[in-house]
Amino acid sequence: MKFVAFHLMPYRELPADFEQNYPSVWVTPPKELYDPRKGHRMYHDYLDELEFAVDLGYDAVGVNEHHSNAYGLMPSPNLMGSILSGGSVETYDG
Repeated sequence: MKFVAFHLMPYRELPADFEQNYPSVWVTPPKELYDPRKGHRMYHDYLDELEFAVDLGYDAVGVNEHHSNAYGLMPSPNLMGSILSGGSVETYDG
């Protein structure tokens, strides 16, 4: 049996009243809800978590595509895999 670490990478900063004001997190949320600084931090946190999974002994890290929406920020498995294969992620102090 193999154990694979996987992360949906959701956008965690939606407004508290999101469910009352928007029909879905899938593709339709307006881009104004995305804060690039918070999103940048989330990408680094999520990539750090996937790197940590390797350190913990997982057999693999799974990456996929969720069309870069509030449900999952991962835009491209090729991009995420190439970042993770580099062995380190630049830190952000902002």
